[in-house]
Amino acid sequence: MGIYEAQFISSWSDTLPRDVVVNTVHLRDTTDAEGLAIPFDSSGADSEVDWNATAGAWAANMHAALEDASGESGGYPLMVGRGVRVKIYRLTKPGAKVVYGPPIGDGAVAATAAQNTTGNRDVALCLSYYAGRNGPRRRGRLYIGPFQPASAGMYAPGGSQLSVTLGVGTVLAALEAHKPDPFPNNALDWVLYSRKDDATYKVTNTWVDNEWDTQRRRGTKPTARRTASPGS
Repeated sequence: MGIYEAQFISSWSDTLPRDVVVNTVHLRDTTDAEGLAIPFDSSGADSEVDWNATAGAWAANMHAALEDASGESGGYPLMVGRGVRVKIYRLTKPGAKVVYGPPIGDGAVAATAAQNTTGNRDVALCLSYYAGRNGPRRRGRLYIGPFQPASAGMYAPGGSQLSVTLGVGTVLAALEAHKPDPFPNNALDWVLYSRKDDATYKVTNTWVDNEWDTQRRRGTKPTARRTASPGS
């Protein structure tokens, strides 16, 4: 059973680590019986699959889900022109360790907008998910954002923000349809991977609530400081 790690990397015109947002998900190919059903090349990639094309297709689908293509203030999380890059790695046994060398697949939708075309970079919505039951080692979270200024300044997220965040889960569950694999009966599932259990569980449920989450690590570094000496 093949286990893959896909990193969805969102950026503006630059790709500096401090300026990108990364959401990591895991996928399970149930037709790969430890490499017996599908041949692998020296890098550990499925040699029958064009993983670069796969990564590009996944980037395009996530980009379409997150971008406000109309240019209107519809409450979507990513500004027009923001890019999405997908890197795919194959996990290896035991313990499904990832060796972060070159990915087996790498594809992107290029960014065109400047970095400052967003609202508060720290503001996000949490897409929660679980596999079968909402309990330890069966649940996970993805933090979706940054949001447009009109959204990020709202007291609470509205229906459009909640809907587009749930839509990310719909895209992830449908990634199988965008994998150019010649095997007609393969099943590539979005899964929760528990390293403690060394097991994968197919994601069955998602939800998002109407409260903002703060991701301070996504903010920029301060560039100025003002001081005062009150009462002196």
